Amino acid sequence: MGHVGLEQRLRLEQRWQGQLAQGRGRAVQSWEYQNRIRYQLALTLPLQGPRLEAGEWYLTGFDEVFLSFGRNVSKVFNQNRLAGGLGFQVQDNFRLEAVYLHQITQHAEDEPISGLPVVEFNHGFRLGVNYNLSLMK
Repeated sequence: MGHVGLEQRLRLEQRWQGQLAQGRGRAVQSWEYQNRIRYQLALTLPLQGPRLEAGEWYLTGFDEVFLSFGRNVSKVFNQNRLAGGLGFQVQDNFRLEAVYLHQITQHAEDEPISGLPVVEFNHGFRLGVNYNLSLMK
């Protein structure tokens, strides 16, 4: 869209999550099957011209939402990740990114006394190395 590059990504995850045994530390008592869908919308904005080319800097950002579904799900909303930062296009198929990441995670279990949802707000940095391998040549 103009100077802004947009990318979408949809992931479907099937996971086996360990259920811890009470009073036994980190010992897994059983395994529970869960499904999760992830949707990400990412953008890139070139800083040196109308198109992103090798040797150029760009701004980048994304929002990714995680939703659980199916049996064994107590909360549909699982987490959301919002990020923004700076990238460098090294070659047509190779780029480096450094982004600030804000993550919101909802626990499966409510707070036992109040019964309210438990939500975490985490902050961090992500260093990314993206290389697109072409098998067509």
